Amino acid sequence: DVHYEHWIGLVMLHQIFLKPHSSYVLQVKLQSWDLETRHAQYKDFSIGDEESGFKLVVGGYSGDAGDALAHHNGMEFSTKDKDYGDVSCAIAYKGGFWYNSCYHTNPFSPLFKKGEGSSHGIRWTKWLSGINLKKMVFKISPKLPH
Repeated sequence: DVHYEHWIGLVMLHQIFLKPHSSYVLQVKLQSWDLETRHAQYKDFSIGDEESGFKLVVGGYSGDAGDALAHHNGMEFSTKDKDYGDVSCAIAYKGGFWYNSCYHTNPFSPLFKKGEGSSHGIRWTKWLSGINLKKMVFKISPKLPH
């Protein structure tokens, strides 16, 4: 159900980027437990194929959340059973992601409520470093011509 939390999967996500003459933007919306919001937008966004480890390509940041994804640019997607890093971040942080010596953002970790003392929650360190977020939404859309 697209109105609730869902993940289309890396293979399907990569298929979106195979359309000829298409380029996409990524919008990230963040919400704290105090209901403060921030956003990040990336004018360049794509995911590589399975052979590349679903490599993340992201750039052209704008917004008020800080550029937490730049740290992950060019990284392969690690999971608990296929880790590309020298540290098992997917196991430690209980979720897959494009880890780079772990993270500056960690959207696929478990949800911990405000005040729950875990560094393994949903994080965007360029905004609220050390604080778990209530919500993080990633949306992709076609880049509009100038």
